[in-house]
Amino acid sequence: MVSLLAPFNVTNTGIHDLNSTGPTEAPEAPAAVPALPAPADSLELLASSEDVGAAIAALVMQSQKELRKSARLGRDAAYTALEAAQREELAHMREAANDRFKGSLLQGGFQLASAGASFVGAAHSAKAEAAQNKINAAPTQASAQTISGQEVLADKAATWNGRAKGFEAAATLAPAIANFSKDREEEAAKAAANRADKMKRVAEDHSDDVKDADDSLKKCFEFLRDWLSAKDAARSAALHRA
Repeated sequence: MVSLLAPFNVTNTGIHDLNSTGPTEAPEAPAAVPALPAPADSLELLASSEDVGAAIAALVMQSQKELRKSARLGRDAAYTALEAAQREELAHMREAANDRFKGSLLQGGFQLASAGASFVGAAHSAKAEAAQNKINAAPTQASAQTISGQEVLADKAATWNGRAKGFEAAATLAPAIANFSKDREEEAAKAAANRADKMKRVAEDHSDDVKDADDSLKKCFEFLRDWLSAKDAARSAALHRA
């Protein structure tokens, strides 16, 4: 059988025609197909094209994409600030409640201490009074020890009665101090709440901006689609007429 490749000599360097005087070059490889442009590149190409309608639509779409990106960043930052303000508000409210509880606890403790001191002072006063009555009943027969004991009892009674008055004053002052701290925490909580409300409004405004940008992009895309479809239809009609 005669081989179809007989007139040719196949080597690593190419295909040689045995009947020719020189080697025949191998055919060139086909050119690589360029990759499709990215969406951003497509908008840039449209914006720089000679098609006025497509260029305007592309420019508007580019600007709306930038506005949407900026609005998203602002919205996310506002929500982050909102969460921080809400956490701060809760922390100050918790501190205010703790201060209120501490004030009540201190007031109750000082009131109990005042009552206890008053009880002890009253007991010493009663003993001192009884001793004084004995001395008054027989002043010539009262010994120096009896008189000294009465004076000690009277001093103890005065001391404990003074302590009772001090505890009573502290019971009155403790809530005032606690209320001052509580009021300060409540003011801080109110300020944090106001910041939270402000950040909520800012976040909602940015969310509206994102929605408006999305709507504008959608309308621009629809306009571009209709514009290109109309141009294709006009071009096809012109070809048919020709």
